[in-house]
Amino acid sequence: MRLQNLAFDDWLEHAFGREVRFQQAPWYFDPDYDWWDPSPMEALSHLTRLFEDPEPALRGFADSQIAQGLTQRVTQIIDRFCEAHANADPRLLAHAQLARCGCVL
Repeated sequence: MRLQNLAFDDWLEHAFGREVRFQQAPWYFDPDYDWWDPSPMEALSHLTRLFEDPEPALRGFADSQIAQGLTQRVTQIIDRFCEAHANADPRLLAHAQLARCGCVL
């Protein structure tokens, strides 16, 4: 299901409140997961608020949950960049895809 217009606290729970599976793919590789598909302004607003004051926002989440959630966010951002700039210099897209691979690994 496609999620839009999530309040900040709902987005935090969606991004970081998921179980971290032992020796299994993260939840965002499931074929039927609920993906966050925000407007650019919603994404920018939530990410800015998170990075301006992360401690209270992430309190209560385990380090592994935070790592998993950030990995999913970064790969989503890189994917959108590559889609939006498909005609960009291939070297730039290659660097973006390498960054994505590093996050997934």
